[in-house]
Amino acid sequence: MSRKSPLKRKRTSSARRKYKEYSGENRRPGEKPKNFKGAVSRFTPLLKPFVPGLTVVLIAGVIGTVLTVTGPLFLGDIVDAIKEQADIKLSGGSLDFSKIQKILLTILGIVNDPTTHGLGDSARALGYREPN
Repeated sequence: MSRKSPLKRKRTSSARRKYKEYSGENRRPGEKPKNFKGAVSRFTPLLKPFVPGLTVVLIAGVIGTVLTVTGPLFLGDIVDAIKEQADIKLSGGSLDFSKIQKILLTILGIVNDPTTHGLGDSARALGYREPN
């Protein structure tokens, strides 16, 4: 008694009818659709439920690409700063991690105002009032 695997079942006739226009049964393998714009317009309603997920994937891909390109640059700067501090320490000086701190804050996206001491705003900037 031979039993067919449920994974190899053929589609029912209603499923065939439902997806017939999407399946491309009349085309040879590798053949492009003759009306690409029409094919895209038929597929668009099928993709609408997945737009939020596709958007998240696209944004994550852009962020990942940017980090892949900029990450080694920042890491190289950090390694150079650590080497400088190690050389200073070996020659008997004291450690100053302000350069490394600035690089790490830049990686995190925190912009430091170079005109002020530390990470705070200047007194002039804190007292600024917008003109009327």
